[in-house]
Amino acid sequence: MKEVYQLTKFFISSYYNKPKQTKLQVVLLIAFVYLFIQITVINLFVYLITDTHIFIVLNLVFSNIIVFVFVCYLSFSHFFEYHEFQLLAPLPLSYKKIAIAKLISSLLVPLLVSLVPQIVTFLILVFDFKIIEAIQLLIYVPFVNAFTAMFLLFMLSFINRYYYKFKSKVTYLFTNIVGVMLIMFGCFAFYEKHSQVNITVLLSSIKLTNLERFSNSMNRILSYIFDTLNSIPVLKYLIAPIVSTSYKNYFIIVCFLLLIIGSVMYYLTIKNVVLNYARNALSNNSNGGIKRTKVYITPYQWFNYLQREIWVINTEPYFKMQVVLGILFPPVCTTVIIILINYGVVPIDFYGASEVVFDKYFAYAILFFCCINNISGTPYSREGKYWYLLKCSPLNNQSVYFSKVAIASIISIIALLLSYMILAVFGYWHNDTIFTLMIIASLVVCYNLLAPLYDRKHPLTEWGNPSEAVKSNLNVLVSLLYGLPLLFIMAMVHLSMIWLKLNPVFVASIILMLMFVTLFILISILRKKL
Repeated sequence: MKEVYQLTKFFISSYYNKPKQTKLQVVLLIAFVYLFIQITVINLFVYLITDTHIFIVLNLVFSNIIVFVFVCYLSFSHFFEYHEFQLLAPLPLSYKKIAIAKLISSLLVPLLVSLVPQIVTFLILVFDFKIIEAIQLLIYVPFVNAFTAMFLLFMLSFINRYYYKFKSKVTYLFTNIVGVMLIMFGCFAFYEKHSQVNITVLLSSIKLTNLERFSNSMNRILSYIFDTLNSIPVLKYLIAPIVSTSYKNYFIIVCFLLLIIGSVMYYLTIKNVVLNYARNALSNNSNGGIKRTKVYITPYQWFNYLQREIWVINTEPYFKMQVVLGILFPPVCTTVIIILINYGVVPIDFYGASEVVFDKYFAYAILFFCCINNISGTPYSREGKYWYLLKCSPLNNQSVYFSKVAIASIISIIALLLSYMILAVFGYWHNDTIFTLMIIASLVVCYNLLAPLYDRKHPLTEWGNPSEAVKSNLNVLVSLLYGLPLLFIMAMVHLSMIWLKLNPVFVASIILMLMFVTLFILISILRKKL
């Protein structure tokens, strides 16, 4: 047991370590304080406009969603990865203890994060002298969240069990993402099937003329969500223990059942991980290095520089995973948006937007999804120890920079094209959509031209974990400040011309010309600066 405890501390401290950069620590602290204040304000508002039991259930659902998202993200890069194998394999430790420690660390951190928003909820209930409800919520939330996290890891462990059979990490990652999406769509379809109220009609009833009408509208929506959740066969039995203090025995029984079922899934998950642990770890480490990367020296300078940037990405599996996520994230968001529209959850004429105008709104939403990735803003930090080799080698700075911009732009444009293919499949393609697609592609290139500027001057090259170079790098946030202002300006100019009801083809032609001029100016300035 002591070994498991020490291993759990090892996994938590090695993966969830705080950033080394002081600036990033300050930014994260400010973000957490802001988030905590925002949660407090929202909680107080919801508590004042609705009933206590609705308030408690919504907090439970919100906390559960946090755990689901957290576990989805971390399971691919922590629990189902084998970074520790080379370090721990020579030690006298059983694979079962390693798997148990990894699982506990994968559950413990998301559960603690999900409990932070509940502090405000607990204090609100205590100050209102609803002590029993507060205690029930504090006990029940960890049980339900742990059950959700355990269920997700249990389902994904069956894929991980045969990790060694996947030819590449990209295929394995894609399979996991498909599995998670199927679970999400299954839950959504189950929810929609038992929904009794048309959400489109409900949203259209929202009145924003004054605070009182807005509060009444929000109360109707929250009551609808509660009534729908309380009508679903499975969820109503999970909600019942905390909506009334008269369910004391039932509360204990449900907690006990969650504990029993969770324990069974815990046992089977450990069994799945341990079964092929060594085989999967050896497969991971053999495919994770740069030995399989081939280099082709050609007389074409641009091809060689592009090849070098691909080689940098291939040096770490984590970088390749970020590329895959960057390509898949916009199409997945597109699919979700279209499905919500088709189900009537998000009306296409919401706030008076016609279908043609929706095409423009969709375009800039996808542009945002394509640009919010960790690839564009950290190309020099990814160099790591090879940064010094880059500085000493007789390489052309312009070619290095523009090759990084080209790779990031290609990744984003692939995601953009996939998103528009999905849009076309669902029938949302118009005569001027091709012009909108060209505008968004040009804006993607503009963003990628500006995003690496700060990282070029201040790269984070001293990192032990590749996630530090990308995910925990302050340069990612700074790169947004470099690239997003131009996108916002162009978006406002474009949408303003549309709101003036000018000819769509004329508007698209003007914006395209403006984009080409902007691209020419940016490339000219960067050539001189580099």
